[in-house]
Amino acid sequence: FAPAHIEIAELYHLSGMEAKALEAIKKYMELNQNSTYARKRYASFLFLNKNYNEAIMEIIEVTKKDPNDPFMWRILSYSYFELGDKTEKEAYIKGLDAINKFFSISSAKQDFKYIADDYKYKGMLLSKCGKDSLGVEEIAKAITLDSVKNCELNGEIGKLYSKGSKWDKAIYYYEKKALCVKGLNSQDYFDLGKSYFYLAAAKQKEKNEEDAQKFFVKSDSAFSKVCQANPTFPTGFFFRGRVNVQLDPKLEKMSAKPYFEKAVSLVKPEERTLPAYKSGIILACEYLGYVFCKVKDAEKAKEYWTIIKEVDPSNKKAIEFFKNPVCK
Repeated sequence: FAPAHIEIAELYHLSGMEAKALEAIKKYMELNQNSTYARKRYASFLFLNKNYNEAIMEIIEVTKKDPNDPFMWRILSYSYFELGDKTEKEAYIKGLDAINKFFSISSAKQDFKYIADDYKYKGMLLSKCGKDSLGVEEIAKAITLDSVKNCELNGEIGKLYSKGSKWDKAIYYYEKKALCVKGLNSQDYFDLGKSYFYLAAAKQKEKNEEDAQKFFVKSDSAFSKVCQANPTFPTGFFFRGRVNVQLDPKLEKMSAKPYFEKAVSLVKPEERTLPAYKSGIILACEYLGYVFCKVKDAEKAKEYWTIIKEVDPSNKKAIEFFKNPVCK
């Protein structure tokens, strides 16, 4: 009796047992392959079970028969975003087309009720397609509709502003995310640390040393969280070293030394010329070479200047050092 299977599928769905719901709807499909309603529910359960590629294929077939169901276009757009462009090269473009179709069809229906995820996915798809400012507007709508559930989306807005070098706005939204239940993750702290660092640098250019130092301190605090959470991540230590150069410009405490030493130790010799590390290695080793000269440890200074010479043979400071390798 086919109808029993679709009813039990809905009951499993309401109970949060999506895998069993999918199993039941499959049985119904075997008994009644011509039901468009069943195929729509099947597509929905595929999405809920994170079978995004299968959901997409099913929805495409369904929309050929019923192109004006906004719920199918909604799920199609969500599925393309979740699938990502690693599996489907144009997933985000297709997802954006699908969600635009969803909004176009749904707007013609009287009293259609939008949910926060509609704006969230539209915003995320826009940003993935290079339309960050429009993406921010849509994600902000999702937060407005449900500020508790979507509190962490403040981090997504922060990420987009950070990407666009709008450091003050990035900081504002990361600080809002910090107040959410889950708070900031390691990547958030890294982006927040960078935002504070570059905002501090901008304040330095404006000759606003008081604000610059305040933001450098906050940057150091953020990168300390990154280094604690990821003790084998060289870039976190490189950045913390850079921050401490600014906090200790006269080398009174040599506070950048332990962070630069740690960063250099974490990068394998064969990795030092990689774009991800080369500039950090040169900066760290120049600092360490100078510091060890300052404390009259010529051998240790030579060790770091040698690394620079190997990474960047044309480095003028390294060339100058090796003309007279004895620290004065």
